[in-house]
Amino acid sequence: ATVRRSIGRPAFQVPAGARLFCYAGKNSMTPHLNGEVFWQPWVPPKGTGSTPLRSGMIKPKDFDARFDCREVRSGDLRCRRGNWGNEKRVLRNFFGRIAYHLFFSQKRPEVGSEAEILGANWLLSDLYRRSLSS
Repeated sequence: ATVRRSIGRPAFQVPAGARLFCYAGKNSMTPHLNGEVFWQPWVPPKGTGSTPLRSGMIKPKDFDARFDCREVRSGDLRCRRGNWGNEKRVLRNFFGRIAYHLFFSQKRPEVGSEAEILGANWLLSDLYRRSLSS
């Protein structure tokens, strides 16, 4: 009922003085089309301060093994392969984004607790550990 009543009504005006931002390209909050890249097996590079708490706690089926990516100094994610095939790709500014829109339309492993995801060796786990330690 609420939706029907809103159809045909004009949108609210943006308040005077409001600032709008569009984060696109290498600054967008969606570095990968559907989020599968976050579930790849991941060993954090030395010097990041991010270490998985327990290795081997995640079942192999819970990883997306199609990806083979590494972080490079610029903060890019350089991939030898991914869900697009065996073609090399670079996801620019992957580790330097202001935020990440975490949505998972294709893969969503069962996780029992915050400790489990923080201790895992997924790329997503590394991002969580880095953001919570800074």
